[in-house]
Amino acid sequence: IFKNIKVEELIKSMESKFFNVFKRYDLGNLNISLSYIKKPDIFYEKQVYGNSPEIVPASIIKLFAVDFFINTLKKHNLLNSTTTVGEEINKKYVNKYLFKVGLKKGEKYRIIDLIDLAIIPSASDAVYVLSRFVYNILFGVSLNDSSFISNFDDWEWMILRVSAEINEYYSDLLGIRLNLLDPTGIRREKIKITDLNKFLRYLIIRNSEILEITAKPQTSISNKKYSTTNAFLRKDKPEFNPHVRGLKTGTLKGWKNLFLLYKLNSTEFITILVSGCDKHSDTKELSKLIISELENKLYNLSL
Repeated sequence: IFKNIKVEELIKSMESKFFNVFKRYDLGNLNISLSYIKKPDIFYEKQVYGNSPEIVPASIIKLFAVDFFINTLKKHNLLNSTTTVGEEINKKYVNKYLFKVGLKKGEKYRIIDLIDLAIIPSASDAVYVLSRFVYNILFGVSLNDSSFISNFDDWEWMILRVSAEINEYYSDLLGIRLNLLDPTGIRREKIKITDLNKFLRYLIIRNSEILEITAKPQTSISNKKYSTTNAFLRKDKPEFNPHVRGLKTGTLKGWKNLFLLYKLNSTEFITILVSGCDKHSDTKELSKLIISELENKLYNLSL
């Protein structure tokens, strides 16, 4: 029902229409990018505000890490296995400012639950348990063994090796240069906005299961409920929008980010990336403005 050129023109028009509004929120890092995807092969992207081709994605990078983990686990038929939390989440090694859900050494979890925790509440301790499990798979270590981590250098070596595997995977698969040093995004690595859009297009075209995970408003594990960090998915939040189907927030100083997937229908999607805000309330306000403009114009276009 939507004519491709009109959706593209609508995205393009936001650059001039909202320039002064966007500028008020810009403390130096603000970048806003939209893309339009129509399966199987129509793709359009436009950076509607900001001059830098790169952003610091923060936790958005977990999408890359977890998608790599899922593919590695499926390849080794281990997606439905369990693992025991080990030395990888020792507070002596893990950055104290990272968000964690409080996994404890010795606890057993299903891998699929750890994947939910890594994405939905964005739990860094779950990312590190998955990292150690995948490291063990790749380098022939007994699956639940973490005894090789006895100091910070051991821990960092494991994290860097897993990160290097992730970098190589996406370089070979999509020609994306990640430069990842830690799968949580804490090291402030930058990524090209065009590469982020390329990755999402890849996920959509192949109906990746990670999209289903990012669309969940919450998950329940061991009788505990964990809500998504994405307010647009939560019915208890004023930002809730039934057309938003994911994806991810990111949080570092000077880089409050929001990456949204807006579903038009089963074959057409719009992505909204608002990055480099000072406060998360700013990412939400700007996203609401963009969504409002899309909905006002798209519904008129479809009549």
